[in-house]
Formats: sequence, structure tokens, C-alpha cells
Amino acid sequence: MAFLVVDFQEKIRSLEVKHLVLSGVETHVCVLQTALDLLTDDYEVSLVRDAVCSRYKSDWEVGLRMIEQAGGMITSTEIIIFQLLERADTAEFRFMSPLLKRK
Repeated sequence: MAFLVVDFQEKIRSLEVKHLVLSGVETHVCVLQTALDLLTDDYEVSLVRDAVCSRYKSDWEVGLRMIEQAGGMITSTEIIIFQLLERADTAEFRFMSPLLKRK
């Protein structure tokens, strides 16, 4: 329920963005509650499935499914990176590309 913390709300609102990328611990508790709060407050949410976890795989899966059913987008680290980079003809892409190939 991080979004219910007033300081966090104020910081997010001060950024004047409508799309947030989430990662964190306990997908089915803290991340889920934050995502649901943000979605309720009309933010777009992308959840990075390989950057969240739960102690049990079943809780992780249910948390992902609930966020997606509530309107969140489930994505991956690599997808987020390439979406942020947008183009392959940049120094930033050339820097990131070998790092992603190390998987």
C-alpha cells in the first residue's frame, strides 16, 4: 500500500507522469497493493515480471494475474529497456546491447 503513503503520493504526482514501471518484493502483497492503488488512481502500470518475487511461485503467479486483470501490463526487464531506448542507432543502445546478451 505504498501509494497510500502521503509522501510517496506527493512525489509521484510531482513527477507529472501517468505511466509507472513497478518492481519489488512480495508480488502478491506490497507490489499488488501498490499497483491496484495506482490503477484506481488512473495511472498506467507496467509490472516487470522478472523484477518482482514472492516466497512461493503460486503467490507470485496470482499476484501477476490479479494486476493484469485489474488493467496493469505485465512485461519484462528486456522489453522495458528496449522500449525506453526506442532506437538501435544510439550510443545508449550500443552500451546496453552487450549487457542484455550476457543472460
